[in-house]
Amino acid sequence: MLKKQKRPKNFYKAIDGIKKTPVKDATNAQLDRLWKTIHVKYVVTLERQLHEDKAHLFNKENTIQLLQEEIRSRSFEFRTAYEDCIKKNDEFVIQNEELIKQRDDAVRAYNGLHMMGKIAQEQGINIDKYKNKLPENNIEFEQEHKLLESGKVQHSYKFKLPPNQKKEVTASTKKIKKKI
Repeated sequence: MLKKQKRPKNFYKAIDGIKKTPVKDATNAQLDRLWKTIHVKYVVTLERQLHEDKAHLFNKENTIQLLQEEIRSRSFEFRTAYEDCIKKNDEFVIQNEELIKQRDDAVRAYNGLHMMGKIAQEQGINIDKYKNKLPENNIEFEQEHKLLESGKVQHSYKFKLPPNQKKEVTASTKKIKKKI
C-alpha cells in the first residue's frame, strides 16, 4: 500500500532540546526550530492521512463499480424472470377460461338432465323403476375422506357388488395379457 518514509535523523532533536530548556528561557533560534519541527510533523501527518484516505477512496470506488455491475446483471435476470412470469400468467388465464367454459358446459348438461327428469316425472314416467335396472346402479359405492396430521387428505373409494349377483365378465373387467 503505502511506503513508510524515513524521517530525518534530527526530527525529534528540536523537541528534545526544548524539553531540556524551558520555553521561557528558549532562544529565538530554538523556538524557530521547534515551530518548524512541529509544522513539518503536522504536514507529514496530513500527507500520511491524505494517502490513507486516497487508498480508502480507491477501494470504495472499486466496490461501488462491482456493486453497480452486479445490480445491472441482476436487473437483467429479474427482468427476464418477470417477463417469464407474465407469459406463464397469460397462459394460465387462457387455461382458466377454458376450464370455466368446460365447467359451465358440465353444469348446463347436468341442469338439462335434471330438468328432463322433472319433466318425465311430471308426465308420469317412473324414472326410479328404470334407474334401478341400470348395471352401474347395482354396485354399492362408498367413499371416505380422512384428514391426516400432515395436512393431506386421504381418499378411499369402495365398489361392492351385491352378494346374490354373479360377476359378469366384460371387456373392461378382463385382464388382457400382451405377448412379447
